[in-house]
Amino acid sequence: MEFTQLEKNLILRRCANNINNFVIEKFGKKGEEDYFELVFSAISYDDWEKLKDIESKVIAYFVRKKWELARFLCKEPGEEPPAIDVRNIEPRVLQLAMFLYWRYISPTKDDDETELEFERRKDQHDFFLGYVNHELIENPLFKVEQFNMEHAKQNEIANASLRTLMRFYDR
Repeated sequence: MEFTQLEKNLILRRCANNINNFVIEKFGKKGEEDYFELVFSAISYDDWEKLKDIESKVIAYFVRKKWELARFLCKEPGEEPPAIDVRNIEPRVLQLAMFLYWRYISPTKDDDETELEFERRKDQHDFFLGYVNHELIENPLFKVEQFNMEHAKQNEIANASLRTLMRFYDR
């Protein structure tokens, strides 16, 4: 199974965003701009616009699903986000993007947290995936193993861009 260019771009965008805080801390806002220009230099203007459009819709959809789950669990959900129509997004692209956003908010154990507390938070996180992206669980349109391999490739692109930026700024 081959990933489409849009799917690869979504993965690359998440990988680059994961490195972004380090870039800002080390090189400032100008470094951030230079970094994103390096990472996405091979993407056409039309592909970039499509990526931004899909990403904004999926993020809004993800936020809406988180809000719905909090409301369902009788937690204080906060202000209601708008409902998002995702019918014009390919199902596989939507599954992949939702999986990406879920994966990047994976919990890490806090120093003052017991193992049991952490396990409960991880369980809630997994439950959240089932609610937010139940289509992925019921009828997966990509294999997680293949996703992991593509993620590693895109992460290497993001890291190579970071290494190039560091060489440039260290002159």
